[in-house]
Amino acid sequence: MKGASCGLRPTAHSSRPESGVWWPSADGGELQALRVGGLLVAAALLVIPGCRPPGRGPAWERWGITRPARDSTVERRLAQAHELFYARKYTDALLEYQEALQADSTCAEAWLGLSMVHRYSGDLEPALAECRRALELDPAAVAALCNLGDLMSPLRRVPLSESLPDEERLEQSRQAYERAARSPHRLAGYAHLGLLVNRLQAGKLTPARQALAALGRLRYFPEKLEDFAYNVLVSLPESAIVFVSGDNDCYPLMVLQEAQGFRRDVRVVSAGLLSEWRVAALYRDSLNVPLVYSDSEVMHMQPVMDTVLRKLLLRADWIIARVILDAARQARPVYFANTLSPAIQACYSNRLILEGLVTQVAEREVKSCEPGIICDSADSEKILRGVNETYRLARFGERVSWPANLSPLTRDLSAFDLHYLALYGRIADIYTARGDTVQAVATCRRIVELGADIAPPMWLATVLDHWLRLQPRDSTARALRPRYPSALLPPE
Repeated sequence: MKGASCGLRPTAHSSRPESGVWWPSADGGELQALRVGGLLVAAALLVIPGCRPPGRGPAWERWGITRPARDSTVERRLAQAHELFYARKYTDALLEYQEALQADSTCAEAWLGLSMVHRYSGDLEPALAECRRALELDPAAVAALCNLGDLMSPLRRVPLSESLPDEERLEQSRQAYERAARSPHRLAGYAHLGLLVNRLQAGKLTPARQALAALGRLRYFPEKLEDFAYNVLVSLPESAIVFVSGDNDCYPLMVLQEAQGFRRDVRVVSAGLLSEWRVAALYRDSLNVPLVYSDSEVMHMQPVMDTVLRKLLLRADWIIARVILDAARQARPVYFANTLSPAIQACYSNRLILEGLVTQVAEREVKSCEPGIICDSADSEKILRGVNETYRLARFGERVSWPANLSPLTRDLSAFDLHYLALYGRIADIYTARGDTVQAVATCRRIVELGADIAPPMWLATVLDHWLRLQPRDSTARALRPRYPSALLPPE
């Protein structure tokens, strides 16, 4: 009975997909027999030694560990450490992983846990050494392969004992991601995302598009992110260029474009990747993004302190400024996603027009602003039309668990709901300015209901204060107000 499959093989029946499982097409007695047989097989797999399905159990489910801890006490400690790590309680998680290693120094998951804690605490050199140790003990551990791919990326700038050019770091990173991407574990999607970023950094568009297609097939991104991506793209005019930060606000847009063919006329530019000169060249040469800088000019850009903006201008800042200038000469509209770094948006503070989840960068000044302070104007009709008619909002306000994402920083998608809540705040102001008290109050009510678990309490207090100014005797607002103390206004 040894072996991964215990001699069992799929039947030759024609089949159809349902909930991720392939069921034989049968009816009547045959179907009943199959069901009974399936129960017997399942029972055998549970009780016969050496006949469990490969890759099952807590260690596999967490991080794709194929050589789990054998001691139940160590396993309980690892499970606790895992929860602490994803709650971003890194110090507590570190102690648990260290205790696990004291009990079993050959535990691959504990070494990987140490690596992940050190990585997200900013201590990258030991993180890389510990990740390599984990892979020595379990070469097929999916999360360890993904982590290695991340740490070897030139973007991370992890100190190495040996001096490697960026090309070699990219190659080692690619190899780790490709091994992880072949796994049936859910983190294979994360590996394909790593391959996408890796290929973009290498300036290789075709394999980058293949990674996008794989992400689309796997439906890697949760529906909440797919909807956010749709809402950003649908907001943009023809042939627009939109700058995004470069993570959950970027790659879902690219998957919609590549895998579903939606809004391929838009150019999505990742500000986070512009530090790599090959990426800037890829945008310029293959993706029709207007940029007249040569490779040499991009490579030799040095940081400069802008004394007016009180900001250090990096390579990405220079490239964004140049793209905006060159796009104006081609009469191409330029937008910032609202998720883009406020530090970048502040450079254009007097030229921004809020239109929903995106902000237009106007060619000329639209409002007098203090340098470095964002004080955008707003297109009320576009904001109302987007939220009330166009946007997909089915998952707005819903807590989403995303275990297929390795990072503890981007697993929680509540930040995207905050962007919607901010728009509802704008809408409440719009209705108030128009004298539409009924709609203004209804909008305030929706903000408080949807933001109860995710919005900053002080901000909700401000919304409730506005609500009570519109309807001072509203019993719901009066009952809710004491729950949200404000540093600005005392409770009613």
